[in-house]
Amino acid sequence: MVERARSVALLDCFSGLEDARQAGKVLFPLGEIMLVVLCGVLSGADGFVQIARWGEMHLAFVRRFWPYTAGIPNHDSLNDLFNALDHEAFRDGFVARVQSLRAKADKKAGPRSWPSTTRRRGASGGSKAWASGIARRHHARPGKTPMSND
Repeated sequence: MVERARSVALLDCFSGLEDARQAGKVLFPLGEIMLVVLCGVLSGADGFVQIARWGEMHLAFVRRFWPYTAGIPNHDSLNDLFNALDHEAFRDGFVARVQSLRAKADKKAGPRSWPSTTRRRGASGGSKAWASGIARRHHARPGKTPMSND
């Protein structure tokens, strides 16, 4: 197994995800895929084609955290892996991480002097809806390829 160059705390929330791929056939470790997908999405990529392009353009950046010895996975590889993942586990891990970051930020910031829109949405907040939306987009739709850029 390839070691990480540096710890990526954001990816720790996905440590419980099961990688169902055959270990001997894995070209791209799950951590590499998760890092490039999260960075791509946070940078505005919409779909696996754009995520793969983002990864190719920012290969030097992501190599600061993982080696990416095989380069960046193509959009088909990203799509196949995300279709095989447990979507609920992905969503739950991501939501838990975002909520822990929110709790830390709230603790540091102290009392707020203005109304917070995230507070009005409730405890689950918009992050749960966002992560749930990502998980739903990975399910096959009749007549369409999952996560196709149509």
